[in-house]
Formats: sequence, structure tokens, C-alpha cells
Amino acid sequence: MFKKHKTINKVSVTEEAVFDYEFIISRQIMPKKEFKVELGEYLDWMNKNGKLLYTRYFKVKYYDEHIGKMLYAFLYRGRRFCFMQNWKLCGLCRAKDFDEAMEAGGLVKTWLKSPIDLTDIPYSDWVSVLREREEYLRKFWEEC
Repeated sequence: MFKKHKTINKVSVTEEAVFDYEFIISRQIMPKKEFKVELGEYLDWMNKNGKLLYTRYFKVKYYDEHIGKMLYAFLYRGRRFCFMQNWKLCGLCRAKDFDEAMEAGGLVKTWLKSPIDLTDIPYSDWVSVLREREEYLRKFWEEC
């Protein structure tokens, strides 16, 4: 008989998720380790209950105790290596900002798959870069 092995679920945090958390949601440094551990435990629970068999993408509500807000975390299935399944945390948004109609129309998946390119930013003057980002985000949220 074959021995059934337990799948190890590992969560990796993308740069886009860090950007969403630090610049759009809270202006605090993202606690990556806590996200990885708590989402990994949630994935293990889902796997034990047979809910992760063929799931490639899903969202989960996540309460962040650091900022006191309910968030949606968007995860994509990554590569599998032996008994370890990798998951990518691709994006975060406030739960109150999430819209089912936008997800049904494909806008959420398009947003999650759009990469952030930080290679063109001159890192010599980080203050001006930060001010430009904040001004851009302020204008973006005013238009919404």
C-alpha cells in the first residue's frame, strides 16, 4: 500500500501585495511573516477538508490586527514540488472596497496580474519618490 503524504502549503508574498498593503491600505510595513503563517494555516485547513483540490485562484477575508481592518487576500496556486504546494499572495484590498461585479467582469484578475515595475525609480532621492507616489495615490483615490 502507498502511504498518503500530507501536502505542505507555503505562501509567498509578491511585490504587488506589499505595494497594496504599504501604500494603499495602511502606510505601515507589511508583516509578511504573519501573512505567510496565518494564510498557510488556513490553506492547510482547506486542504484537510478537501476544498483545495482543483482551486487555482481564490480570495479570503483576512482580519489584520495591526491596522484593525478587514482585508481581502487574493491567492494564486503556484508550482508544486513533491509534497510542497506554493501559493502566491498577489494582492490585497480593503473588504469594503471589494466589488463582486468587478470580479465577475474580470477586472480583479486583470488588476492582480498587472506587474509593478520599480526598476525605473531613482533610489538616490527617496523622499521625492515617496512624495510622488503619495500624490499619485491621493489623486487616484479622489477620482474613484
